[in-house]
Amino acid sequence: MESNKECQICRKRLVGNQKTYCSRECRYIALKQKAQVGFLAEGRRKPRKRADSKLAQLRTDRGLTQAQLIEMTGLSHATISAIESGRAKSANISTYQRIAAALGVDWRELVE
Repeated sequence: MESNKECQICRKRLVGNQKTYCSRECRYIALKQKAQVGFLAEGRRKPRKRADSKLAQLRTDRGLTQAQLIEMTGLSHATISAIESGRAKSANISTYQRIAAALGVDWRELVE
C-alpha cells in the first residue's frame, strides 16, 4: 500500500507512520509559523511603527540628528528614540514642550 501523503512544509513524501511532517525540523517550522499567525490573529502583537514618525520627520527636515536633538533638549536617548518609534506609551507634556521648543514648533504638532 503506497502513501500519497506529503509533508506539509517541504512536500516530501511521508513514509511509515509519519502523519504530517517528515522530520523534527519541519514540525518545528510549522509550530513557529503557527505561533506567529496566532499572535497576529489574536491581536497580541501590534505592527511596529516605522521610525518616520512626526517627530523624526520634523527633526530630519531641520537637518538634526538624534544626538543634536538630545543635546538641545537635555532628554535621554531612550526618551527621544521611544517617542520617534512609537514605543513611548505616554510622555509628559513638558517633554513634548522641550522637544517642540528645540524644533521651533507648537508641542501639539508633535502629538497629532
